[in-house]
Amino acid sequence: AKRVAARQPEVEGELLEGARLLQRAADRAPFGPARWLLEERAEQLADGRAPLEARIAAAADPALVVAMETHAPHDDLT
Repeated sequence: AKRVAARQPEVEGELLEGARLLQRAADRAPFGPARWLLEERAEQLADGRAPLEARIAAAADPALVVAMETHAPHDDLT
């Protein structure tokens, strides 16, 4: 927790970028559980009022990895 707190501005930026990517994936996903999960996690990652640890845990959800593998846009990969 101390390491995360020390890097909070950097982690905050990464969480916001993650939220943007999750929302883009949600926009591509058909209506249903995967879309709802992507939208929910995007909101959680972007919520600056929530504890940082909770936002990081939301980003590490294994179900989120599966949804992103299926629905993430691949246009900005290098």
